[in-house]
Amino acid sequence: MKTNRPKSSSKDHLKCLPSGELIARILELEDRNRRLVQRVEQLEELFRLAQDKRFAPSSEKLKRRVFDEAEQIAATPGLNEDDEVDDAFALPDTGLPETDRPAPGERGRKPLPAHLPRQRIEYDLPDAQKLSVL
Repeated sequence: MKTNRPKSSSKDHLKCLPSGELIARILELEDRNRRLVQRVEQLEELFRLAQDKRFAPSSEKLKRRVFDEAEQIAATPGLNEDDEVDDAFALPDTGLPETDRPAPGERGRKPLPAHLPRQRIEYDLPDAQKLSVL
């Protein structure tokens, strides 16, 4: 149960403690502060990742092939880290066809056919309902 002691009594209590206990208390509080700062940073990173996942662009379109040279070196049998590695690696054959960027489509709304009848309707307010802005 917490007691409602005035702050001055807690300060007086700290003044009465031996220096070894004060140093131990300071170290304990610094450790607690460090752990809390790490926890806050971890939660902020989780929040950023969740926001990125939630608001990131999503698409089911086929992405361009991306490969990691280090993974390809590691997957090459009989190749040690000390061996010379060619700068140009060939992409593995996945059986998927090569894709080019699709041609951009025409933007905007298609015009209505010319054979459809057109009728122009104009609506006008009476002079009493018109406001003059000067």
